[in-house]
Amino acid sequence: MVIVIALAVIAVGVVLGITLSTGSSGPTKAQYIGRADAICATAKAQTTPIIKQIATAAASLARGGPGSAQKLATLLAQLHTAAAADLARLRGLTQPSGEHAAIERFLTPLTSVVDAIGTAASTLRGSQPLQAVGSLQQLQPTAQQFTSAAQAYGLSDCSQLLGTLG
Repeated sequence: MVIVIALAVIAVGVVLGITLSTGSSGPTKAQYIGRADAICATAKAQTTPIIKQIATAAASLARGGPGSAQKLATLLAQLHTAAAADLARLRGLTQPSGEHAAIERFLTPLTSVVDAIGTAASTLRGSQPLQAVGSLQQLQPTAQQFTSAAQAYGLSDCSQLLGTLG
């Protein structure tokens, strides 16, 4: 009986030791990828309808449609709010040990895209709506940088996130 209790205590100690040692080093890369991709899948589902509306409003703005600048500004503000929240969720994930530089290679350009969307929304409320649309069109290289870095890291859903920006 004493041997059984001793073995049980040793087994519990081993399990706790394993739990403590794996918990203190953070998630594995695979765990991080799973969590990040889940955030990106939700973000894509959330933002795709807004982006489609933005495309329609931008076309109306280009044709000189009345009220299109204000509508586009409102849609961009909605997109910025959603994108900033999703970016904060990605930044809030615990990173695997030694992976910070690789993760920043995709988070930095994503941050630039989110910031530019917010700036465009503000600019549209001003007197330069076509400049705002033009600045968004200039984001393509930054969006591609994000996509490439996300793919290189192994993120499948995240690497598709900005594809809808076209």
